[in-house]
Amino acid sequence: MSEISRRSEEFTPKLVSTLVDGYNLSLLRKDTIAGLGVAIVALPLSMVIALAIHAKPEQELYLALVGGLEIGHELK
Repeated sequence: MSEISRRSEEFTPKLVSTLVDGYNLSLLRKDTIAGLGVAIVALPLSMVIALAIHAKPEQELYLALVGGLEIGHELK
């Protein structure tokens, strides 16, 4: 395998590889419900943490977003 083809496989976006592996509408529906369930718990929790450090309301939402992205990145 050439260096270029190996690198292109290495950097294939997860969305592309997931769609190729047979991701369908049923799985999307289940993932959406699971994501909403996590958001219902995680958003208020992160806002309470932000309040504890005396952050502004808009900073609380940023904290929730960044925290969620960081945790999602770690789970790969």
